[in-house]
Formats: sequence, structure tokens, C-alpha cells
Amino acid sequence: MRTPTTIPAIWLLSADIMSTLGGGFRQQRWCEYILARGQSVRLFQISGPFTIQWVDVRSVEELREKRKAWMAAARPRAGIRDTRMARVGRFIKHVFMIDLFFPSLFRLIAIMRGMLTDAPQPVTLLCSSPPFAMGVAGRIMKALDGDRIVMALDMRDLWSLHTAFPGPKFQKRLVEKWVIGGADIFTTVAPALASRFKAWFGADAEVVYNVATQATDSAAPAADFTWSALSPALCAESAKIVYTGSIPAGFYDLDGFLDAVEQFAATHSEKALQFVFVGAGGEIAARLQTRAIPKDMIVFVPQMSHAAIGDVQRAADILLFMGYSADDNQGQVSIKLFEYFRREKPILPVHIRSESDVDWLIRFYCGKNVELLTQDDLVNILTTIARRDFSTLPKADSVKEKDRTLLSAYDKITDVIVSRY
Repeated sequence: MRTPTTIPAIWLLSADIMSTLGGGFRQQRWCEYILARGQSVRLFQISGPFTIQWVDVRSVEELREKRKAWMAAARPRAGIRDTRMARVGRFIKHVFMIDLFFPSLFRLIAIMRGMLTDAPQPVTLLCSSPPFAMGVAGRIMKALDGDRIVMALDMRDLWSLHTAFPGPKFQKRLVEKWVIGGADIFTTVAPALASRFKAWFGADAEVVYNVATQATDSAAPAADFTWSALSPALCAESAKIVYTGSIPAGFYDLDGFLDAVEQFAATHSEKALQFVFVGAGGEIAARLQTRAIPKDMIVFVPQMSHAAIGDVQRAADILLFMGYSADDNQGQVSIKLFEYFRREKPILPVHIRSESDVDWLIRFYCGKNVELLTQDDLVNILTTIARRDFSTLPKADSVKEKDRTLLSAYDKITDVIVSRY
């Protein structure tokens, strides 16, 4: 018989749960499913090389209140920043894998091992990656403490197999194989990622889509929203095509996209349509210096809070989604796509490959997709949009019903997690 204890039996290892970053929403979702089954959760947050915080939550309401307070206190920032210093920092991190050697990682392991003495047996570690260091921490705990640990690894992205990340691939794959091989429960966000994990590491990952349960499903803009307040460069009469979030270096075919915009701009002004990039748009801004594109056809606004981003998405005429530069878009299915579905706005799916995971999701939610792979494809669709004809674009409907279908995977995996107790 287990000794009574007030320490939760499920511990989340995260770098996002106490921040505004998108990964925190998926982690919150996991915790809500666990809390709804009567289990409490201990949340661990690593912030940079030195800082560790932890707190216990015992109800969905308590978690939501804490998340609200953490997000209100945090400065809005892009998930992947695009300043020169940030790019250099990412390069160094991936080449030398320095986040696997942060003092905070080893301190986290020491703290958790100290807590195990009075904790229930076993303890489930829900390791949320990225950052991959969370998986490493869980795997080290599993190696040191054996059956006292159940390791649940949630891989939201690739690591050693990611084509845009530099570094020693062979060594990274050895580490990743060891980490994944120790997982008792293994999940990821898209079938293409699951197939890569199977091919390289022989591991079967359950697909649990990153459904944006945090996003309201209203398509109506806020009553007091005005484009001119967002930026004086935005014209009242133009069609607004909005992109929100990061544009990481090496992820998208930005030159191909701008080639099409430049060709379109040769016969149209910014009064026909305007692109609005909210957040980290530096990769595109740098390329505009040599382009014959009207200055106000592409407008950049700073990173905003999630609530403010929601207002911009709801006010948009069209929401822009760009596909990762790979034959199958590398299984990159960001939470942004699910936010777009909840807005029930037309979506402009640029460079989305047929039969990719994004293509399947767009067809599932919207009933159709449109292939925009070439420069001519893009110029033609922009010309159609400029005439205020959005009918050929996919647009989600019956979103709640479709969300429920995909969210059933959370029920399935959560039942496996809590069945240990």
C-alpha cells in the first residue's frame, strides 16, 4: 500500500509553462487533462542556464489562474527571435549542444532526486521538448532511479533530425536514441514526425495534435479594433493578409514568396492588399532591401500579447500560413495553424505540399485546400484576392466538432499516464 503523501505523482519538466511561449499552451492542455482526472501536478520550469522554479497545482482552475498571472507578468516575445545576436546564439547552442550542459539542468536533476524520497512511487516525468534538455533530464532520472520513474516524453519538434538546425548530427542522434529509448510513453504532434522517429530510432510515437484549445473560436474582431491604430501604414481599403509569430531562418522559402509578391506588386499598389507580419519579421524585412515592392505592401508590427494577436487574427481578411521547406513540409504543424482554424477565416497556405500533415489538416478542417507551390500559383491567387474574391481559399467550419475528434488522443494518453496510480 502506498504511503500517503502531499507530493504530486506527476511532474512536468518544461521551459515554457511559466512563459508566454506557444509550448506552454500544450503543456497546460496536458496538465488540464491530468488534473481533470483527480491527479495533482508538480510544474518545473527551467529558465536559461541557472533559474529553476517549481509549484504544485491541484485543480484546473488553479492552473488557469497561475498561467494567467505568469503570462501577464511576462514580456511578450517571439518563440524564435530573429536578431543577429539571437541567430548567433542559436548556432552556438546547436553546434555545441550547450543547453545540455547548463547548470540548471543538473540542478533540476539533483532537486528532483531529493524530492523522490517523500514522493509517491512511481513518479511520472512528463518531459516536454523542445528544449530537448527536458528529455535528457527525464532520461537521466530514469537511468538513475529505474522503476521509480515513469518517463513520458512529448516531442513537439525534431532535434537531431531537424534540417534547419546545425551541429554534430551523428552525436546528436546517439543522444536522442538513448533518450527516446528510455521513454515509457512517447508522443509527438504530427504523423511525419512520428514516421521519422520510427525510421531513425525504431520508436513508435503516438500522434497528439497541438489543438489550440486556448484560442477563442470567435471570427468577429473586437468592436474597438482599427488597423490604423496597429500601424499608420495600413490602409482602410486594402485586403489584410496576416501572419502572426516567428519566421525562423532556414524554415521557409522566403525568396520564393517574395518573388511572387514582387511580381504582383508590378501591377498593384498597397491599396489592393497588404501583408501584416506580427512578431519576428526580420528575415523578411532584410530581404526587402533589394526588392521592388511598395514600402507599405508588407507591414511589420512588434510582438504582441496573445490576446492582442487574437484580435489581429480575428480582424484579418486572410491568415497566412507558410510551409516548411521540405518535400513533406517535415511534419511542421505549429499551433498557429490550429489558432487559424478557430478563427474561421480564409487561409492562404503558401508552399504546402500535397499529402503533407498540414495539407491533411487543412482538408480535414476546411474540406479543401489549394496548392500554391510556384510563383505563378501565388501571383494568380494574390490577383484574385485583390479583387476581394476569397472563395478559392480554404476556410474552417464545424471547428469544435473536429477539435473533439483530435483531442480524443489526449484522453487516451492521459488515461495511460494516470493508470499508473
